Amino acid sequence: MIQTVNTNIAASYFLFVIFVPCSVTFGQAEDREGKAAQFSPIFSSQAKDLALQLETESDSLKWLQEPLMRFSITETVFGSVFIWLDSNNRPAIIGTIGSTEINGKDEGFSELHLLAPNKLRPITIDGRRPKTWRPIPMPETEPIKDAAAVAASAQLRINQMRTLARSYAVEMNGPDGRPTLLRLLPQPLYRYAESTPDRDGALFAFVFTAGTDPELLLRIESRQVEGKAVWCMQPLRFTWRSLQLLHNGDKVWEGKELATRDDSVQTTPYITTLTNEIGRNR
Repeated sequence: MIQTVNTNIAASYFLFVIFVPCSVTFGQAEDREGKAAQFSPIFSSQAKDLALQLETESDSLKWLQEPLMRFSITETVFGSVFIWLDSNNRPAIIGTIGSTEINGKDEGFSELHLLAPNKLRPITIDGRRPKTWRPIPMPETEPIKDAAAVAASAQLRINQMRTLARSYAVEMNGPDGRPTLLRLLPQPLYRYAESTPDRDGALFAFVFTAGTDPELLLRIESRQVEGKAVWCMQPLRFTWRSLQLLHNGDKVWEGKELATRDDSVQTTPYITTLTNEIGRNR
């Protein structure tokens, strides 16, 4: 962290910026575009420098250089979403490298979520309050009740995944404590490469209505369950705030507020932390 600020306050400020829509003038838009252009390569460099490696693999995870998406909210919050793949080209980690303005300074932040069912070699993320991340892996994706049979065609499968994603809804508690319905982006952030009926999947993002910063990711994938390819799902939190996942109106998953988010050692699959001030020429 670049300042001795409480990370709870910083995180609350970050989300408050998202929740307050405002009109953007031409000058503000120019400033936002300029900062986004300046910050994007910094975010990419920071993502590249992360030494992420599974315990079961001798090499580092494969980082895809091109961000899955970039976002900005007014002139204060910027970010790029990246993905790392394992040796089988299956998603292993997804994360956001970004910045949020606190007390007039652009503070860097990192959010990472482990998708792989294997342990990650511990990594320390630097900042004023460094955090060591040794996450306990999540369970495998769970079969989706009453999902249609996995289609043979790649195009039909992505259509199936979009339909399945639309059958889910996400509620997140805002700063006022009230649940807010998130918005599903129509296109997945990522589609598995070299997909087959037995191995296909996509990551869908649920965002707040005032921006496109992901708050929850939904992984939908086909995999073998008892010798048969079936559609499965896995919710991936991208915020420390409490979340509820609904499927056709029924609650199927709940993520409580991440009370341990400021601990120096993080064992949850999701980690969020302030890093260092993002330097820029003025």
